[in-house]
Amino acid sequence: MNRFATLVARGVADQFSPRHRASALRRLRTTPAPVRRGLHLLPVAFLAILASTVCAQNTNVFELRDGDRVVFLGDTFFEREQTYGHIEYLLTTHYPERHVTFRNLGWSADTPLGLSRSGFGFPTEGLHRLRTNDLVLAKPTVAFLSYGMTASFAGAAGLSNFVAEMEKLMDLVQEAAGTNPVRFVLLSPIRHERHPPPMPDPARHNEDLQRYTDALRQLAGRRQAHFVNLFEALNPRNFPPGLPPLTDDGIHLTEHGYRRAAEAIGAAFRWESHIWRVGILANGQVREGSFGVTVHELSRTTNSARLVATLEQLVPPPDPALTRSNRFGSSPGRV
Repeated sequence: MNRFATLVARGVADQFSPRHRASALRRLRTTPAPVRRGLHLLPVAFLAILASTVCAQNTNVFELRDGDRVVFLGDTFFEREQTYGHIEYLLTTHYPERHVTFRNLGWSADTPLGLSRSGFGFPTEGLHRLRTNDLVLAKPTVAFLSYGMTASFAGAAGLSNFVAEMEKLMDLVQEAAGTNPVRFVLLSPIRHERHPPPMPDPARHNEDLQRYTDALRQLAGRRQAHFVNLFEALNPRNFPPGLPPLTDDGIHLTEHGYRRAAEAIGAAFRWESHIWRVGILANGQVREGSFGVTVHELSRTTNSARLVATLEQLVPPPDPALTRSNRFGSSPGRV
């Protein structure tokens, strides 16, 4: 998936993908720091928190295999993800040589037993359709489950019922898949983000969301599933000031929020980040320590530089939310 990049920038050309992890940072520390222009790199403090709080219950590194059939099953989190595609992009580009198919079965405000999928019919119709049609046709080998936001509004009183429904749903997914064990990934609900009045104070709701997150972590442990703690990973305290909000109403992610969620999933899987970096010295040579890109042509003037290079990995484009906010400057070129 190599692609040519033409980059025009002043001084040092320096761009990063939105996804980063400690392993990439270790490589960065071995090289001198260039002039920081057009950075899309989150601070080290956030990445350290990400690595410590977003850990999988299944301690094996998550891997997509050739021929995998991946199902996204959940509430609004997955239904809206198909609008932006950052999570599917993360999974696809990490194993570009493998043939993996995706089926998004997300449904707004859904519960594990498909209550919202029933529409105006009987409450059991949604689960029946999911069980006898959608899952049977998909026959997943990998299932990402994202539930808990809708159920959390029932508070602590609804927690035991939620866990029982999740257990039943996982059994139904396995039943539809056949004899080969399904590899499950449980995503916690996100934190209710605080917005200015008249939006409500999310403190009490976050207490319930924490309970549901803890319950999902325990469930992942019992079922030997991977677990991604988005509740902690997307905590606003993990991010520097001045970044755009992660949600548009407190509980539904924006495109920027889905980018950050994809980062968190990659970190939980302990995947190497798709990151590239190139530095240009005063004499017009590529600085030692540049990585992730092969430079074919390079020219430099007093106040600008131009290069043509091949990216070694497919990386996401710059985050338009960061460009609009000018938090990290504009994109240094086009990819």
